[in-house]
Amino acid sequence: MKSKSKVILGLAAVLAGTVGVAAVSTFAWFTTQNSAQLAFAHAYIKANNANILVTYDDSVPNNGIDATNDVTTVGNGFSVSSTVDVTDISGDGINFYRPVWQDFNATPKVASGISPYTVIGGHYVKFGATITNQNTNQGVYVYMGSGSTIEGNTSDSKDADAAKASRLAVVDPAGNNGNGSLISYWQAAKVDGRDYQYLTAGTVGTDSAYSVDGYKLVTCSVANLPTWRLGSFSNPAANKYTADDAARDANDVVDAPRAVGDGQTVCYLSKSGTKTVDFVMWVEGTNLEATDSIINHSIKFNVELFAITDSIDVGH
Repeated sequence: MKSKSKVILGLAAVLAGTVGVAAVSTFAWFTTQNSAQLAFAHAYIKANNANILVTYDDSVPNNGIDATNDVTTVGNGFSVSSTVDVTDISGDGINFYRPVWQDFNATPKVASGISPYTVIGGHYVKFGATITNQNTNQGVYVYMGSGSTIEGNTSDSKDADAAKASRLAVVDPAGNNGNGSLISYWQAAKVDGRDYQYLTAGTVGTDSAYSVDGYKLVTCSVANLPTWRLGSFSNPAANKYTADDAARDANDVVDAPRAVGDGQTVCYLSKSGTKTVDFVMWVEGTNLEATDSIINHSIKFNVELFAITDSIDVGH
């Protein structure tokens, strides 16, 4: 019989404007090129049993987090307390961009150029976590669980808007020949009838975004972004496994992780196996709530890792 376990990664963050802003935009993006400030507090992982260990991975350079002073081991996980600068950007969770506005108030907006954002500090938050299966006899499937949330830090309506403007990606840093591949691209806040987008590089002479040649706005969908997840997660159940699992397990045949929802599968860990993933968090400039009004307001990130254990000793 398959068994279940949970690990909870909680990330509480605060968005604070570093510069006062006089005007408030009404349709996505901040009106200025100034940064806002994102401060971690109460970041933690909580494990319900000893099967899974999650540790901070210090391989992400220049991310504004001091592994010695900002990261603390808590039970089977860790907490992070740090302050880094961010600004509104847009991207697919791996590559990020931001327009340089020429006429912000035009309809549609007009930019004089679009800048790629490859430096983490000052633009977005990124850190690694290594997930270890401490069970020496059984493999485990790891999923995003129902306790994962992006929410306002207080009951203030603008805190809620800040959460709606934010996205989280889980990235495999070893994927795509070391350039990173998406595991999950998540917009937690769901507004019915709205099309969500992100900005990316396109084809020069064919694509254009904000009047800049060679870029495009892509609609978020499973067709365009297979790991796209909109809204909350539901915990996978043991019956998500196929009826022939017992026979396959008896012959020591290991299946790939079961598809339990778009963007929900994180990884499979063999017995005593490990996997390092990156958590990437940003204010998505194309979201309608990403306006000056959310500066000085706060958000919380909570990531729950849900594990289902194999019924036999598997070794791949």
